[in-house]
Amino acid sequence: MLVYTLLFTLAHKNPSENKYVDMLLIWLTYLLKYGGLDKSDSIAVLADTRTFTYIQEIESLSLLVDTSPCSVEFICIEPPLTLSEGMVQRYRAFQKHTTYLYLDLDILTCKAMKDSIPTLELKHLLVMPEGRLEDNNYAGLVLKGDIPSVCGFTSGWFAFTPCQEIQNLFEHIRSECIAQSHTPFYTVDQPFFNKWVWRSLSEVSSGITVLLMNDDIMENNSFQPQPSTVFMNYCGEPGKGETHATKMVGLLCLQMLSTASPSLTPDHPQEASAGPPEPEHSRS
Repeated sequence: MLVYTLLFTLAHKNPSENKYVDMLLIWLTYLLKYGGLDKSDSIAVLADTRTFTYIQEIESLSLLVDTSPCSVEFICIEPPLTLSEGMVQRYRAFQKHTTYLYLDLDILTCKAMKDSIPTLELKHLLVMPEGRLEDNNYAGLVLKGDIPSVCGFTSGWFAFTPCQEIQNLFEHIRSECIAQSHTPFYTVDQPFFNKWVWRSLSEVSSGITVLLMNDDIMENNSFQPQPSTVFMNYCGEPGKGETHATKMVGLLCLQMLSTASPSLTPDHPQEASAGPPEPEHSRS
């Protein structure tokens, strides 16, 4: 399995001020500690050239990479001019593994994942249900006609086996998102992701088998993981790294306290605060 994520700084901004760099350190720490990855797996970080140069100087990141049980690769992309150009970089395959899992930087792994993720065959796309398809943060703005009242899908978590059909689907998402970059949607690429995933679900001619993940393994904006929880998603407004990073640091602090105080463990949730509710949709 290849687990990959995306880190970029817009071309007009300074990578040293990018909170997503801090989030990468937390994301990688949780993945290495709890993800259950081994030497047969790989981790890849897609990073623009400017941000990649900056993070090479972070000693703690080098130490994390050196202690990884599997290979960690950094793949350089061009610095994006817009949020849309950056977001769509997640839709690519590297042709090295049979299974790819994409995780946004605000999704932390808190349990070994392989037992929860089904084995994927060729042309399989695995998506995580979230929200409602008719909602504007999903496909409400891009699907024409009557939109069925079914679940939507987060574009911050998906798994697939690389093949031409899925590459074609990804190219549709990329091109339509870039065409909308002058007035991007709030969730940027996610409406187009929902549009094309739904088409693949409803049209046999797509050649893609779309599987729905059990969403019990994902919690959004919670600090109290349940027994079924594998991923903690600290979603919020795209591009607002401070918001995501603060919530992720909050989980770190509560977990540190829980090692000394059983009252903060999931078995004693009444003394741990989950904080104010956040919107259901997930973005990086």
